[in-house]
Amino acid sequence: MGQPLQANEKYNYTIKTGSYPQIIHAKSKDVTGGVINCTEFTDANGKKYNNWIPAIRLE
Repeated sequence: MGQPLQANEKYNYTIKTGSYPQIIHAKSKDVTGGVINCTEFTDANGKKYNNWIPAIRLE
């Protein structure tokens, strides 16, 4: 496995969903353990947004 995530570090991820997700209508969202920021989101129709966060569940 890879290295564990470190506190106070910035990580960038690309997440592809299999269906249309719920949306958080904000550029960032405080969550347990940190903040989610979304710089760009492209929907299934190819339309790009920079002020929405697709709601995801990480397990």
